[in-house]
Amino acid sequence: MGVIPLNQTIIRFSDINLRKPYKFDVRPSNLFCRSVAKDLGLLTLGKLRLYGTLSNVAKDSWHLRAHIGATIEQTCVLTLAPVQARIDSLVERNYLPVQTYEELFIGLDGEVEMNQDDTLEPLETELDLMKVMIESLVIEMPTYPKATGASFENRIISAPGIVPLNAEDAKPFANLSVLMGKLPKET
Repeated sequence: MGVIPLNQTIIRFSDINLRKPYKFDVRPSNLFCRSVAKDLGLLTLGKLRLYGTLSNVAKDSWHLRAHIGATIEQTCVLTLAPVQARIDSLVERNYLPVQTYEELFIGLDGEVEMNQDDTLEPLETELDLMKVMIESLVIEMPTYPKATGASFENRIISAPGIVPLNAEDAKPFANLSVLMGKLPKET
């Protein structure tokens, strides 16, 4: 199994031998990684790789089993410092004929139902491994990257000239008993 050139990452299901798994290994160039990093708001993206197999499991049904790996650098949500993370994850997709797929997700009343199996995808004539790779990368990226030791506790943030709220001000009902005590008592 060699590295697939980027211009050959679109696979036509009809071109694959049904009797043996189709092996793939996609390793994009640094230029491509920089472009994806920019699109995803990453500081850097390196060592991006998707490799695995695509196997026929039944008539018009396919199973993709792959591994994605990448080194990413994001901005810390608290300090804006760079945060590096390594992604190494399993990627699985089950491609079903469109009619079967729709039957699983659309009820008899025409309403879309949630299926617990998030690996199911409708089978099209082609599979773009680059789309699978980028989608998997987005799913695996930390949503709120945080630098080691970064904490939001005891931070006071306000615009210039504005007195920031303190802990007592944040509890508007705390002084209610004091105000209630000042009301005239009914007899």
